[in-house]
Amino acid sequence: MESVIKFIIGFSNLDERNAFPIAVREGLEQAASQYPDIQLIVRNNDLNTDLAKQHIREFADVPVDLAMIFHVDERAGFNMIQPLHRKNIPIISIEMPYPLTYFFGVDNVDMGQQAGHVVGNWIRSNWNGYVDKVLIATASGVIGEIPGRFEAALNALTGYVPVSRDQILYLDSEMERAVIQSRVVPVLEQWKEYQHIVVICINDYVASGILAAARQVGREQDIAVLSYDGTPVAFEEFARPFSRLLVSPAFYPEKYGGYLIDLALKILHGEKVPRQNFIKAQCLTRENYQDHLPERTSDD
Repeated sequence: MESVIKFIIGFSNLDERNAFPIAVREGLEQAASQYPDIQLIVRNNDLNTDLAKQHIREFADVPVDLAMIFHVDERAGFNMIQPLHRKNIPIISIEMPYPLTYFFGVDNVDMGQQAGHVVGNWIRSNWNGYVDKVLIATASGVIGEIPGRFEAALNALTGYVPVSRDQILYLDSEMERAVIQSRVVPVLEQWKEYQHIVVICINDYVASGILAAARQVGREQDIAVLSYDGTPVAFEEFARPFSRLLVSPAFYPEKYGGYLIDLALKILHGEKVPRQNFIKAQCLTRENYQDHLPERTSDD
């Protein structure tokens, strides 16, 4: 009897604290379990580039047949994934594109523009089209693709209200809720005379820290928050009557697994696939989020 050919796929995940990468990992494990010829090796990068490099070297040593890398540090770039390239192991980069890889994730420019329009309309209706400051909560490891969502949102926003560069402050969140909360509190205290502050966040996890900071100093009604990912964190905020989270494009990380396995199998079977592969996203707001809640099972 002919033995089953097994594909070994290595997956190094961003972390296990943020709801988004957890959902990606769970979806990927579920999708891979449907294929008896796939062995999935999962590792947690824990937001640590040195640890991510260690996992990549491990995948190269196995060797895996294909690697999936979900890590947010563009500065590491080609050097981080070089061990895989040396062995001609194909790579799918998730959310953060790395050189010579197949990208899977969101179209940051499109989603940034859509989210920016939501905030712009809200400002025109609620703040008479006026903004004092813009706070952008980013992360030091993102220098190219993901900042595109910030710029696209800003460009859309300026179609409704003038915003100059000297009104904008960038803060490094380190992708940690507690870190950004501690850094935003003194900013809001320093900006005590400003009552129209737009906040653009890298993701919902970071947005929750900023909202906590605003509540800590009694300033939530002075901010308007644009976030990304559309995770349960955003659903909880939309359900709060006075939360100032206005919009969070949903990227449906729970669906990534099926798409990733399908893309991986096409690559492994030698099929021609695009270098950029985008998931269809949806802007979630207080008005529509209930139409997009995750389906509950009988066990929930």
